[in-house]
Amino acid sequence: MGHNEPNTAANPVPGTASTTGVTNAQKAADMRVIDRLTNARCDHAQSCDEVGEGKKYASRDLCVEGNRASTANDLNAVECPRGIEQGAVDRCIDAMKKQPCGVSLANISAVYECRTQALCMK
Repeated sequence: MGHNEPNTAANPVPGTASTTGVTNAQKAADMRVIDRLTNARCDHAQSCDEVGEGKKYASRDLCVEGNRASTANDLNAVECPRGIEQGAVDRCIDAMKKQPCGVSLANISAVYECRTQALCMK
């Protein structure tokens, strides 16, 4: 780096670079988890006959679109600064599959295995 470049997050003052925070690789991994959890929510909705014309979700795509943001909000980098543990995600998805149709998955943390504390790496 040249001597005339301004100090930014990408070019910090020497000795001040932060080693904490969310990496791009972590963000990509977390997005894959969000997709998996969103799809599990929509699998549940579909198996409970909530997807289709005149139902809670008019289509599978609308279910996914409608649930992705809330899933991402449940699992954000602030809540899970070290990332999300993959084995815990599998347990969460298994638990979602076992939920009876009367149980709403509008908030995944309503399922014990899907609480943020259960999904975040320690």
